[in-house]
Amino acid sequence: MLDTNTVLAIAIVAIYLLDSMQFLCIGEAMVRLRGKEIRGVSFGSSFELGGRRPYVPNPLTPFWPDIPVDWVGQGDTTHSPVNVTEEMQGRLGAIRPVARLAGVGAAAIVGVAPAALISGQEKIFIASALAAFVCSIAVCFLIAGRRRDLGLTVAQVCSLCVVALVCLPCTGNVGRALAAKRRWNVQAADLPSLGADPAVQTRIRQALMPLLENARRRADEQSTEYRLLGEQLDRLRESPSESH
Repeated sequence: MLDTNTVLAIAIVAIYLLDSMQFLCIGEAMVRLRGKEIRGVSFGSSFELGGRRPYVPNPLTPFWPDIPVDWVGQGDTTHSPVNVTEEMQGRLGAIRPVARLAGVGAAAIVGVAPAALISGQEKIFIASALAAFVCSIAVCFLIAGRRRDLGLTVAQVCSLCVVALVCLPCTGNVGRALAAKRRWNVQAADLPSLGADPAVQTRIRQALMPLLENARRRADEQSTEYRLLGEQLDRLRESPSESH
């Protein structure tokens, strides 16, 4: 039987992971942007729950939040994939200072605190919890100070701060929560073009085609959605050089 400290340690980690989890509908994806390069696009797990796919980001990199995109529909024809990537980089640049500070808090409360509980180091646990709380306060001040740069309303700032202060394990996901406030519309056939690496483009294309085919099977054959999905599939089936 697990003792109280072990149960609490597991609960802290579980809260952090559950808070980071998202459920993606068909037509939603998460872009992994590292520096100036797109490293990949995730469409969630292959397991579906109520038509949604669970997506859990890398728990070790809360300071690198992924960027959400919608890929079903017309997309924004005024922005090329290069423009979209540049806008994502700018958005991530605004979020990064907050995400890094939140990552420090996550390391204290999700990394050090559970280990201290399991090993019976009460003083280390208290110190790590206090450090995480201080980081949460600093994150709140930083969000408030950068509110306009982050495109947040006062209500959104208050909501994020309350969660960060009340739920310390959730603090590490503040960067991810900020990234989720802005979503880009990108045509499905243009998603592979977000990646500069041909290998990344191939992986995105291979993951995307079954999802489009599944979405098309569910759509009404007389609907605009059915026609648009067919057009995107035709573009994806073309060679990379032709699809541009």
